[in-house]
Amino acid sequence: MPDLSQQTLNFLGAVAAIASAIAALTGMATAIIAFWAVRRADRNAQAQLIEARDLTEKQLKLSQETFAKQNESHKLTVAAEWLFKLDEHFDSGPLRSKRRMSAIALKGKKYEPVLEDIWDFFDTMGLLLRKGALDEEMIWSRFFYWINGYWKTSKDLL
Repeated sequence: MPDLSQQTLNFLGAVAAIASAIAALTGMATAIIAFWAVRRADRNAQAQLIEARDLTEKQLKLSQETFAKQNESHKLTVAAEWLFKLDEHFDSGPLRSKRRMSAIALKGKKYEPVLEDIWDFFDTMGLLLRKGALDEEMIWSRFFYWINGYWKTSKDLL
């Protein structure tokens, strides 16, 4: 092994120190770049999360509005079905006969058990209205004449 002079050793030591410093600076630069990349990715991820949350909230609101409209439409359909059933029952032969007997009793201002069937019909209608199965405007339109007439002639007997 050849003898190296002190000057050569100092030079090699300086080169090694410079190389170590460059390696350290390169490592630090890599760490800084990685940090900024992670930070940028984190910001992008946060922005994407906020965007996804906003979109989800809009979709939820739209779903709720759609459900409310469908529910209202369904309730109206059910109310109309009930109205037609009540109308059919009210005009049916058996109830029409009871209405005729009730009219005779009410004209004489006396109680007859047949009145209970008529009152029960209107009571059931009121129950369905209170529970939301019937629409007040529909009932008013179809049955007001009868409700008003039976109420005026029956109220003293109730």
